[in-house]
Amino acid sequence: MKKLIVVFLIVLIVIISSCGLSNNNLTVNEGDYALKVMDGMDDEIPILPHINLADEKFTFSYDMLSSYLPVGNYEINEDRLILITDDNKYKYVFKIADRSLFFIESESSDVKLIDTRLGIQIENNSEFVLSHSIQ
Repeated sequence: MKKLIVVFLIVLIVIISSCGLSNNNLTVNEGDYALKVMDGMDDEIPILPHINLADEKFTFSYDMLSSYLPVGNYEINEDRLILITDDNKYKYVFKIADRSLFFIESESSDVKLIDTRLGIQIENNSEFVLSHSIQ
C-alpha cells in the first residue's frame, strides 16, 4: 500500500511540474501588430495604434498627437509580453494568445489619448493582431 501511495505521489509531481514547463516556451512573432477594430472602421482612421517588435526591441504608437514615442526592450514572462521604455518611465503589458496581443490595463502605464476625436482609445483587453510578420 505504501508503494502505491509513493508511486502515485511521484506521478502527480511529474504531471504538475511538466504543466509549468509549457508556459515557459511561449514566444511572440516579430513584426507589426495593429489594434483590431470593427470592419470598415479602419478606413476612417488614418493611423491605428500599433506595436512593432524586432530584435528584442519595440515601438508602440497609440496617440498621433503625442510627442513621445514609446521605444525600448521587450521580454516574455510566462504568457505576458512586457514592453519597457528605454528611459524606464513606462511599461506596457499584453497577454499573448496565438497571433494576438491583449492589452492589460491594470499592469500597464497610462495610454490615454490627448484628443479622443483623433484616434482610438486603447482599453483593457484591446486586441492587437499580427498584421505583418518579419519571420
